[in-house]
Amino acid sequence: MAEREFSGALRETIADALWQAHRFVEAHGDAVQRARAAALLRFDPGAVAQREAALAARGAEARGAGERGAPHDPRTALALLAALAEIGRVRGSAAAAIAAWIASAQRPDGSFRAPGFELDPDPALPPFAGRDTDPLYLTGALGALLARSAAASWAVVDAAAAFLAPRFSPELLAGGPWHGLAAYGAFFANAPHDAADAILQWVGREWEKGFRTGGLAPLDAARLLVACDARGLPGASVDPRELAAALADARSADGGHGAGATPARVDATNDAIGALLHLLGAPR
Repeated sequence: MAEREFSGALRETIADALWQAHRFVEAHGDAVQRARAAALLRFDPGAVAQREAALAARGAEARGAGERGAPHDPRTALALLAALAEIGRVRGSAAAAIAAWIASAQRPDGSFRAPGFELDPDPALPPFAGRDTDPLYLTGALGALLARSAAASWAVVDAAAAFLAPRFSPELLAGGPWHGLAAYGAFFANAPHDAADAILQWVGREWEKGFRTGGLAPLDAARLLVACDARGLPGASVDPRELAAALADARSADGGHGAGATPARVDATNDAIGALLHLLGAPR
């Protein structure tokens, strides 16, 4: 669905939401957060290049720390690759360099695990309770970005699939948080596998159920689509226009999104900017 297929009234609503969100980030964000918004919105022709260069420098710093003996933290690679993806640079040289060094952190079982969280989660806990320390989420989300980068070898992606696929069950995703759904949705939307179609159908159904019942806030529902690099999911009937309208309406009176401390709200507001542009189909 192209941007022109959004009605004029909805496009005006989204434009107003983006304008208010940008004002919120400018008023409350730090230099890095403001630079992220500028690159997302492309207000400055050089903003994307500057953002990519800054992310490349952070990747080089992380790689250098690893060469000095510090453990590679896949969460760092995930954050950097996701930031490059949202500005359309997941296939650039910076992403390729990050993909190259993080591949060495993959475990023999195909998983990626955060330092200090090498063991599987306690089965008594709800699935994905550890968020980015959960190996299923970390492996799925990072594996999806490595597949999209086309810089990691397919052996790395295939090993991640061999870790994820046998652990899938519908019960695992039932009522799951957005990042739990993203563990499987993002990966199997971007990596070929015999089980991909069936898994994506389950993800799509749980995603739509969560969105329509309020279990997933509009921003979290949109975050999942951004992670999948998709504007819809198999098994779901949520139109991107419907989700975009809900996300625009979810902004606070000050134009920001999210809850809690101001820095976290600024990050959430930048997420909302990226999600609205993604739902519109704006070129990245």
